[in-house]
Amino acid sequence: MSTRQTARAALLVAATCVAAQIAVPLPLGVPFTVQPPAVSLTSLLLAPGAAAAATGASVLLGAAGLPVCAGYTGGPHVPPGPSGGFRLVHPRAVAVVSALAGPRAGFGRGPAAAAAGPLIIYGLGAAAMAAYLRRGLGRAVVYLAATFHALDAARALVGPTVAPRVRWVLGG
Repeated sequence: MSTRQTARAALLVAATCVAAQIAVPLPLGVPFTVQPPAVSLTSLLLAPGAAAAATGASVLLGAAGLPVCAGYTGGPHVPPGPSGGFRLVHPRAVAVVSALAGPRAGFGRGPAAAAAGPLIIYGLGAAAMAAYLRRGLGRAVVYLAATFHALDAARALVGPTVAPRVRWVLGG
């Protein structure tokens, strides 16, 4: 990876960590944050491996105890929590979205590729949430659909809309 790509990845790790702090607490311990657009942006601005490494770094920073998770939390207890399954899936999801979007994703292929991210994250995250809370998968899916899906449709458009401008600002 070049110095420019490394700097871009580091900026996206920081953006993801900061975006997690803009949170609205919700029942069942899964807050509504502006982290998904940062994750989407990571997948649209980096190659699949670099995107997975960048989001994996934010997960590891939180697991190591840095307060980079929602509500300024961090530590080994956070990833297995009710929202931890979602964060643990981010590296896989961004690698898939990045591969689908291609190297210069914009508003053409970006939204379609970015839509795959929440499907992957919710699919695996709901299973982890259901297991952690000892509730059925159906209840977790209904809760997530009622709480997040309408808002995530709007959040999914943020990354592809902003990605070309951010890429230009970052010089690539």
